[in-house]
Amino acid sequence: MCIRDSQIYSVLSKALQIIVNNRRQYNVSLLFSLMEILQFLIQVNINTFSNFYLAKDENSSNFTNALCNILKHFDQGLQIQVVEILKYIMDPMHDQKHELIDYTYDQLFPELLTHYSNRNSTGASNSGGNEEVFYSFIQQYFELLIFCIKNHGFKIRHYLISHKVLQQIFKGSGIQNKSVTLAMLRILKTALKSHDEFLIKHIHTYNILDKLFPIYFRESHKTNMINSACLEIFSIILKDDIKKLIQQIVEKFGEEIKKKNLQKQFEKLFQKYEQFQTPLKSSSYMQEHGGDSASENMGPPSISASNRNDIMSEDEVKNEQEREKIEEEEYFDSEEPPENFIISTEQHLSLIHI
Repeated sequence: MCIRDSQIYSVLSKALQIIVNNRRQYNVSLLFSLMEILQFLIQVNINTFSNFYLAKDENSSNFTNALCNILKHFDQGLQIQVVEILKYIMDPMHDQKHELIDYTYDQLFPELLTHYSNRNSTGASNSGGNEEVFYSFIQQYFELLIFCIKNHGFKIRHYLISHKVLQQIFKGSGIQNKSVTLAMLRILKTALKSHDEFLIKHIHTYNILDKLFPIYFRESHKTNMINSACLEIFSIILKDDIKKLIQQIVEKFGEEIKKKNLQKQFEKLFQKYEQFQTPLKSSSYMQEHGGDSASENMGPPSISASNRNDIMSEDEVKNEQEREKIEEEEYFDSEEPPENFIISTEQHLSLIHI
């Protein structure tokens, strides 16, 4: 059979479906071989595969379900193969990139997020499945999201915000698994390094850092990769001068940082916070006392973060979230994304200096 004939994908799809439906008795070598053949055929001629994949018929649907089930229920080696296939399918260099990406987001991503959320809420060990398989699934699912953040710009931003993906991801912050925690931190780091103002605003408004700090405090006096990953995130926030997040860190976690004797790690961040406050203090002092601050011998009174009532009340938080939601809807509904909103990996790397 000619490898250009899209019928070969129908055959592969049926074979994968049979194995997936009998996963308790599947032949590992056979499934690995099928996945390698599939990966090879897609790379040889992505256009032929696209015609099959985007047909949206029974065979295409079965194929998508098979990939999804392998990623959710099979061992790590097969999960990695599926993710590599999906990355290639969603590579922004393809001619039909928009159609391939849209279809994958619509058909695959909701199922993967639901699987993560459901298993995470019930507990991996209590859900009737293999705990290690689930932890491996999380790592590969997060790896796929990281790839999308780096390459899909507008599309992944809209998906993450509209489905509240970051909030759901960090509900798993209590999972006591180093690899899962590191993968979770990588997603947050990648979102921050994207320099996407909507994602950063989303992280601030929905208090994603509230889930980060318990992880950091738990590991703060250890020399390990989790501690280093947290410090790297704080370094990005400081280096990129993300004002809202700097204020949030100092005002919400400053006292606990001091109690745990971690001031040294946050010294520059505290200094940056004070720089933000200085103009506000000067303005307030001049309004109250009048005169030119440059001619005054006596500066405005010092106001510590612990004495300020800057943390928003519950009603203010709700109002801020509602306002953000309206702004996001107006932005996403205003116009179609530009033709070049999806950029290549090389272009993205040059922009964010990874």
